[in-house]
Amino acid sequence: MLMAGALARLAGAALIVAALWAAVAWAMS
Repeated sequence: MLMAGALARLAGAALIVAALWAAVAWAMS
């Protein structure tokens, strides 16, 4: 259970980072 929670948290953080990168790339274009 703890491992699943950590993986979910990691996936959420990766999703946020990807969204930020997409926003930066869109603003730069």
